[in-house]
Amino acid sequence: MNSERTVSNIKKYNEKKILFKSFFENNRLNLLSGVILVILSAVLETCLAVILQSILDAASDSDIQGLKRLFFISLVFLFSITLVELLVRNIKYSFVRRAILQYKNTIFCKLMEKNIATFYIEDTSSYVSSLTVDITSIENNYLIGIFDRISLCVKLVTSVCLMVFYNWFLFIMVVVLLAIPSVVSSLMSNGLAEMEEKVSYKNEEFMGKIRDILMGFTVIKNFKSEKEVSEKFDCEDQMLEHSKYQRRKKEADIGIVSGTLGVSVQILIFLIGAYMSIQGYISVGVVLAFVQLLNTSLNPIQQLPGMFGNRKAALALVDKMNHYLEKNTAKDKTDSILVEPLKDKVELTHLNYCYEEGKAILKNINFQFEAGKSYAVVGLSGSGKTTLLNVLLGMLNDYSGSVTYDGVDFKRIARDNLYENIAMMQQNVIIFDSTIRENITMFKKFPDENYEKAVELSGLSELIQRKGNDYVCGENGKNLSGGEKQRIAIARCLLKHYSVLLLDEATSSLDKKNTKLVMDTILGLKNITRIAVLHQMDPSILKQFDEIIVLVNGEITEKNTYESLMEEKGYFYSLQNVDVL
Repeated sequence: MNSERTVSNIKKYNEKKILFKSFFENNRLNLLSGVILVILSAVLETCLAVILQSILDAASDSDIQGLKRLFFISLVFLFSITLVELLVRNIKYSFVRRAILQYKNTIFCKLMEKNIATFYIEDTSSYVSSLTVDITSIENNYLIGIFDRISLCVKLVTSVCLMVFYNWFLFIMVVVLLAIPSVVSSLMSNGLAEMEEKVSYKNEEFMGKIRDILMGFTVIKNFKSEKEVSEKFDCEDQMLEHSKYQRRKKEADIGIVSGTLGVSVQILIFLIGAYMSIQGYISVGVVLAFVQLLNTSLNPIQQLPGMFGNRKAALALVDKMNHYLEKNTAKDKTDSILVEPLKDKVELTHLNYCYEEGKAILKNINFQFEAGKSYAVVGLSGSGKTTLLNVLLGMLNDYSGSVTYDGVDFKRIARDNLYENIAMMQQNVIIFDSTIRENITMFKKFPDENYEKAVELSGLSELIQRKGNDYVCGENGKNLSGGEKQRIAIARCLLKHYSVLLLDEATSSLDKKNTKLVMDTILGLKNITRIAVLHQMDPSILKQFDEIIVLVNGEITEKNTYESLMEEKGYFYSLQNVDVL
């Protein structure tokens, strides 16, 4: 048990390391160049105090020649600092751009490695939030923060060195007085990471609510639930904005307290320096330089605690993303057995499945789906039809009994290989906001003859003649009819040469005419095993299936051809009086 836990922890560490590594892969030159330039920029900014001190002392001594020399030095200084700042800006944002692109690409690639069974039980709003809102925090508080923190640390160190050089006694006074805002800022920054993480989680919940509302827009309007849904939306929005308010308030409080203490320290140091200047211990220029250096060192002391708190919060978001990517992957382990297109049969033996212990959805299912044949699965709602298809697609693996594909246990088949051979068409066909061709090919390259054959067999030839392959389907396929979307789904299956096609009430959103046209197309396909859950008891469609399976409370009670089942006058016969199941 301990060894398994150790292996799991090592794997999680490696996964986390991959995400962090993505920020810097092929990006180290930008990082190194940026760091060097940021250090140079910080040193130059600190040296402004030296120039101001020299100018004031030259003025006090009426040194005209010295002022002329300092004028030209100042011009060179201004040109140098402007040039360095331009270089810092370009290199810093080039680093951040590449880092974010690689980070998002790594996340997306890891996400695409998940199989259907794993992704099926997850909340997509978590990924949406992590790839949008969280990215902004990581970009500002971690990546850009790398350069900002280095700059502030260098300014603090160079300021301290110069203050010691000018006057060690006044420096000691600065250290004593600066300890107060430093400690206060550090103590007040505690809890920022937790607040940032809370905001992130609230964003996820809010995005999930928006997604539900937009997907259910038609239902909301039909039920005239606009007021109630608006209240729910407002409630979620209030909670999100409250968590953001608390975080902003915390950051503002730190800034106000640190700023007030910083100004107090500046005034005290200025008074002490003025007294020392009157007594002749230091020049007026040194007093000005000390105040300038104090101001330069105050910024790091005020900002660094909060910045390190924000850095911790940003890293927590990376950890959270890693948790989502790692989540549930252990639930769907399979061997790496590869199978060919179905030649013999898919066999179910004593198959049982429960979503909850003691509540069986499928009970002792025994059946053989022979290659190339067509099967209809019928039954009232809740009889286990969709669960059966989910088992056949490999989305549900925690069943008892066995499911085999040409004699190979489903649980041992590599998932990517399984999805090469089995496809599912559902009621809501996913259509991307792209061209008809790209929706059929799913953005992959296929020979023209294969594509044209899939178009012809799926009944899309007329649509493409009217609108063309490059016709943009619109978001969720809004520019296409329901039947056209279903035919695109059929064309996808034909193009990929799936040997088993599962249909989960794929035509439930179509009228009877289009349902008949689509089902005639599917049932006319050759060399494909078709297993369809039907919601309409249309005899003209049911007669075309090789066999009909009747499910009642998760059990197969009848199975035969349409004609034989009608002659038996059993449960299936009684279903003929139900238009829609």
